[in-house]
Amino acid sequence: SNLERLIALLSDNSAYTSDCMSSLKNNKYYKVDADFLEKTNEFEAYYAKELEIKNCIKEVYKDRDYLIDPHTAVAKIAYEKSSKSNYTLIVSTASPFKFMDTILEALDMNNSGSIFEIASVLKLDIPSAFSKVLDSNKHKLVLNKEEIVDYLFAKKHYVNASASSANLSVGFDSLGIALNIYNVFSFYNTNQSKLFGFADRYCNLDDNLIYKAYCYVFNKINKEPYPICIFNEEENIPISRGLGSSSSCIVAGVLVAAYKLGIDNKDFLLDCMIELEGHPDNVAPAYLGGFVGSIKTSNGYKTIGYPVSEDIHFTICYPNFELETKMSRSVLPKSISISDFVFDSSRIFHLPLAFKNGDLDLLKELLNDKIHEPYRFPLIDDSDILLDFAKKHNYPICLSGSGPSILILSSKNIINELRPLNTKHNWNYLECNVNQKGSEVN
Repeated sequence: SNLERLIALLSDNSAYTSDCMSSLKNNKYYKVDADFLEKTNEFEAYYAKELEIKNCIKEVYKDRDYLIDPHTAVAKIAYEKSSKSNYTLIVSTASPFKFMDTILEALDMNNSGSIFEIASVLKLDIPSAFSKVLDSNKHKLVLNKEEIVDYLFAKKHYVNASASSANLSVGFDSLGIALNIYNVFSFYNTNQSKLFGFADRYCNLDDNLIYKAYCYVFNKINKEPYPICIFNEEENIPISRGLGSSSSCIVAGVLVAAYKLGIDNKDFLLDCMIELEGHPDNVAPAYLGGFVGSIKTSNGYKTIGYPVSEDIHFTICYPNFELETKMSRSVLPKSISISDFVFDSSRIFHLPLAFKNGDLDLLKELLNDKIHEPYRFPLIDDSDILLDFAKKHNYPICLSGSGPSILILSSKNIINELRPLNTKHNWNYLECNVNQKGSEVN
């Protein structure tokens, strides 16, 4: 490709370049004319050995406190070997992160640390596109040979099931907000119900929450469930991290059933979701979208949506360990004092207005719970470090659901501020927006 670029640059003729490349492909060589050869005299050619490249990277970093990649090192070495007759600008277009093994060898550094730890030591900002890839969850779909045709050519529909952050500190079991992180599942008609692409523990129909929720709706109206094939296309919501992964599965299963049955009664569907989940704080926002409060009435649940300022940045911090909801509920007290109840209830009244106005100072005061967070934070390693970080920078902070994920609110992207934190475990940081649409089938 570099040879083709050189020909294009010197000839300034696309047809000439194409003829040369065609000849190279067909005849294993190409010929250039005298005018072209004369122009090549403007170029000097050099090469660099691997040891030279590593030494160059090391010397530049030591002398200038600047990290170059191997390609740029070759260019610098070539410059040093050249006649140096003119002022020279070396343009670097590659990131050192693309060649991290070579970089670490050149600097005599141990490569056992995470990429974030290495970036912190080298004082590098991780490119945003690279950071996004690192923060993404990996997924894979394994199909048997005979299933590939069905998967590729079946008439599939997709359900986007939203993540959610419940409680929002003082809104225990009643408040939640939908986030623009989605699990994506596809489904289509089949002769026998099947599941594909799920972790082993969720591949059995009896253990899969999506299929259970799907069947629940049919049973609710006394109908036999239609056979269905469900694929796990994208698993972006971390499991058992307090981001509503189980709720997203319930919402997805109910919506798939509603689509198959032609049900569009939102109250009925939401009741099914809440009955399956046991409380509304995750499923309500995941289904409806936005910031949602739920109250229990004599006839079920009533939900109310509230606006959220677009100026608020939501940063989800989630670790590489799980915390089961059953465990986080087991540490809660059996009763609370009147003073703690008043402390929390006096704050919950003002949350909708604070979120609407994007009032971070007020939110910092309001996200200050005494009913569940004091008992749950101690279950989460490194939570003290994140709490200290938020206190130092005056950021509102709370648990996401029952943990271990932690939600930090701010007026800007703070991920680069979080990465250098000296935590015991590896933490992932995601900047999110509020998902106003909720979950849907398309």
